[in-house]
Amino acid sequence: MHTIKKAIFGMVIFVLVLPSSAWAGKWPQCSGFLSECKGFTPDPDRSGVFVYTASNFHPRNYSRFMFTPIEIWIDPDSEYKGVQPDQLKKITDHFLEVMTDALKDGYPIVDKPGPGVAIVRIALTNVYLKKKKWKAQHFLPIGAVSKGVQKAAGKNIALTTAHLEMEMLDSQSGERLKAGVDMQVGEKLREKIKKGKKRPETTWADVEKTLEFYAKRFRQRMDAARGK
Repeated sequence: MHTIKKAIFGMVIFVLVLPSSAWAGKWPQCSGFLSECKGFTPDPDRSGVFVYTASNFHPRNYSRFMFTPIEIWIDPDSEYKGVQPDQLKKITDHFLEVMTDALKDGYPIVDKPGPGVAIVRIALTNVYLKKKKWKAQHFLPIGAVSKGVQKAAGKNIALTTAHLEMEMLDSQSGERLKAGVDMQVGEKLREKIKKGKKRPETTWADVEKTLEFYAKRFRQRMDAARGK
């Protein structure tokens, strides 16, 4: 297991650019991370979320998971784009650990496709960053050990908005089983939107809470499908 986790966390992080699109009140637009957004419907439990489930998807058929590297797609209209690759890797490694930790004690994390194995792909897209005044105390030395995504990001990288895109594929056929697009990423951000605040912003730590929510919900639904 240690070898598998090390291999997963050591993968290359992709920092890409996608066309700009506002989340407010609009149907999800494909960023390029997901091949298409056809067949998505609004999630009745969460505003700003759209989901897809294949008609032949049965959770009981899958008990092991492969995770691809989490990707961060910075919007070309982002105020600030000068992100250090090492910082992005720390952020995405931490996000990946959040997801795998929710599953690994009941659903092994593997590194090869096979029967009963599903591939999970995750990306933060439409990422907007804000430029902050640089201060010496905000500097995070290379190789520094940091716990938590906010510390990994450093105080000089301020996240304002982002979308979360996820999909699960059959590891043998490549068929899409489930997918989702969340255009209100951040639990505190969601509350700000409900209260009608103009131009609300999120944080790296708030995005982490959203990932924790989805990881927990996914685990609960997989367990429920098995009568646990």
